[in-house]
Amino acid sequence: MAGIRVLDDYQNVALSIADWSVLNRKAAVTVFNDHMSDTDAHVAENASVRSGGWQRGVGGDLSRRTLGVPGLGNIGGAVAQIGCRKGNV
Repeated sequence: MAGIRVLDDYQNVALSIADWSVLNRKAAVTVFNDHMSDTDAHVAENASVRSGGWQRGVGGDLSRRTLGVPGLGNIGGAVAQIGCRKGNV
């Protein structure tokens, strides 16, 4: 069975704001709201962004994995390009 992963649901609303029932027989939906549990990594990423830098790394659990991007507008297109460079195709 295919899988759909929803990342960064820090407000726990992903399952309540969309009708996921149409996917029940086709894909398993998994919601992650604690992917930043590595405190040291979070502190380093936060410091980089606050000093004018950018995100410094890709989580090991996402490296070389499939990246799904809903929409290819300005933001989605940029995310897809980054994903392609990181091997998430």
